[in-house]
Amino acid sequence: MLYSTSIPVNAKDHETAAFILSAMYEPFDEYKTKDDIIEYMATQTFFDIRDARVYANILQNTEYGFFLEGARSVIEETVASNSTVATLRDQHEDQYEEIADKYISHHYSAKIALYGDDTNE
Repeated sequence: MLYSTSIPVNAKDHETAAFILSAMYEPFDEYKTKDDIIEYMATQTFFDIRDARVYANILQNTEYGFFLEGARSVIEETVASNSTVATLRDQHEDQYEEIADKYISHHYSAKIALYGDDTNE
């Protein structure tokens, strides 16, 4: 399951778009706590409370990152390929390294600068 919200790079006013997205994701009065949300997901999204707890745990341990449209073609090629995982990894390693260096590393560095490095916890 992939939930994604984005602000196009050609948007005229990123700040306003971010403000609107922030307001959209404010919790409803009925679902203020994590347990309230898990209980809702257990009855409305999943078949079992255990699935809802697993999903909530995944969300809690997920970091925001960037996925470029150009990477989609790599995934489509991978799905359609008969190559081994190792071959595909070697084939696209440089492309993903470039994406990581150009986009993701800056986000990660800013996160550490703002909130500290919690990788050793």
